[in-house]
Amino acid sequence: PAGSLTEDACVCRGAGDGQAGYYRAERVLDSVVQIVCEACPSPGGRCVNQTVLAEPGYFMVGPVQPVACSHEINHVSVCKGNSLFKHGDSQCSDGHSGFLCASC
Repeated sequence: PAGSLTEDACVCRGAGDGQAGYYRAERVLDSVVQIVCEACPSPGGRCVNQTVLAEPGYFMVGPVQPVACSHEINHVSVCKGNSLFKHGDSQCSDGHSGFLCASC
């Protein structure tokens, strides 16, 4: 919020009012770490509580990198979405695993 005295008190604006939202990121400029708000990646990303989650039909290949999942069963993606990058196979529907949920 305006007037915050510490970086921890700063919060990036979430989604709403037709905007995709932002996530909190660290950038190094001239050996100084700065906290910045980056626009949520689109398409495929949804920013919640300062982090990027994959939308349904997308797979997180990096902390802020959702990619479209091309594997489907009955025209429904096997990539569930609502997942962080570090959650691995939890990004996949039951019976699927691996990168882009391509193994079954």
